[in-house]
Amino acid sequence: MSFETILVPRHAGLDTIIHLVRQTTAPRVLLVLPRNMKNPVHEPVDMGRIKQVATDMNATLGVVSLSGGVREAARSVGLRAFATQVQAKLFFKNERPWWLPKQTRLGQQTVLSEADKAAMNRRMKPKPRWLTYGYRYVTIPLFVATLALLAVTAFYALPSATIVLKPEIRPIQIVQAIVADPRADEESAGGATVPGRLLLYTDKWRASVETTGRIEIPDQSARGLVTFVNRVPQAASIPAGTRVSTSTGERIVFQTLQSAELPARVGAEVDIEVVAVEPGSEGNVAGDRINRVEGALANQLNVRNLFALTGGANRVAPTVSPDDVTRLREHILEALHGQARANMQSQLNIEEFLAEDSVRIVAIYAESQSHFAGEETATLAMEIRAELHGTAVNENIALTLVNEQLAAAVPEGFEILDGTIQPRIGRLLGVDGQGRVSLEMIGEALVIADLQLQQPLSDITGQETEIATYYLNEQLLLRDLPEVHVWPERRDRIPYLPARIYTSINRDLEN
Repeated sequence: MSFETILVPRHAGLDTIIHLVRQTTAPRVLLVLPRNMKNPVHEPVDMGRIKQVATDMNATLGVVSLSGGVREAARSVGLRAFATQVQAKLFFKNERPWWLPKQTRLGQQTVLSEADKAAMNRRMKPKPRWLTYGYRYVTIPLFVATLALLAVTAFYALPSATIVLKPEIRPIQIVQAIVADPRADEESAGGATVPGRLLLYTDKWRASVETTGRIEIPDQSARGLVTFVNRVPQAASIPAGTRVSTSTGERIVFQTLQSAELPARVGAEVDIEVVAVEPGSEGNVAGDRINRVEGALANQLNVRNLFALTGGANRVAPTVSPDDVTRLREHILEALHGQARANMQSQLNIEEFLAEDSVRIVAIYAESQSHFAGEETATLAMEIRAELHGTAVNENIALTLVNEQLAAAVPEGFEILDGTIQPRIGRLLGVDGQGRVSLEMIGEALVIADLQLQQPLSDITGQETEIATYYLNEQLLLRDLPEVHVWPERRDRIPYLPARIYTSINRDLEN
């Protein structure tokens, strides 16, 4: 009776196995499970589901697996389980002795030919005594020796081990000083000189800021009464606007607000309201501070203020400070730098990059501002028109220099880990009048230990797993202890044959 063998992929799960069984049309199905399945089917309930699918399709199912747990789960639900495909096929085919005719082996009656009858009689004829004992004393020891040889061979050849190694990973960094010369090309460049290209940008920028300076501005004039006294026996007419002032300290001038008449008598008095000519708190003078009459009446009249004058006041006004001018100028120059960098980026070729620190102002053609330092204003405006230069650097040649320096900086026994080289621009070292830019290129990368495994693997053959683990950790540059997986699982010793030792190099930075 025919049967079909299903080789289950290593990564297959339960649903995939069920799908494979449903696709078969054979009355007998042999399900071969791999040794190291990612999702092992070792639970009776999983085997029960697979058996139910085979039963629904009227198929006889057999399971082949090297895992004792899987075979036990299969047998627990009534499935035939085998360690090898040979055992399974012999069971399914139900083969009979090889020397019988094919029809007889299939269970069908047949008529033997004369030659077959002669061969059968020859085999059924009793053998001579010496031949019988010869077979007994020669064949049996030979058979036992063969079994012993096979057992020894299996002991050494069948076990295998997989060793997961995590090589040591280190960061390295180099700093390469290069000169980007606009006058050099790819043919004339050499050493640390790479081709460059001078970029030009001219524009103006206008901006304004709120002023931070503060100053007191006279706002209101002081007022009060003064008393005029006639010193002569002659009438005096005091017109409005007559000025009087203080005579000591800071001279403060006041003027009358209305006119008045003094009779022709010595000592005649009259009170008149006055206001300070200049507004501000300085006009708030104390009593008896105003004692001088100005003009033609100075020789005829005396004046004094019996009470202090009040009402003079100042206000705080915003003004332009020197810091405002400096701050606004720096802001505009920075804005011009930003505009220049953006414009120069658009001028770059595909193989170039802009040394941004090389962008510099070479000329200021016009600079104007709305107010000067000390002027009263709430807002200061300024406009600057300037020319800026920058240098584009040939990126391909610069990166080649960085890669060469990185390769030279790799420690002995290491190699650069793929995909970890990261070049970047460092400090600007200087710019000359011709646009030559000296700058640093920084290269960073990760290097991984280049493990030489032939001799260490040869040294650990036949050793206990723990001893082999620590030996490899001492002999090799590793960032963690090796992981050793031995098959069969109960065996705690590395195989004797180096060919049965498999290695896996873990280059993952996260593990």
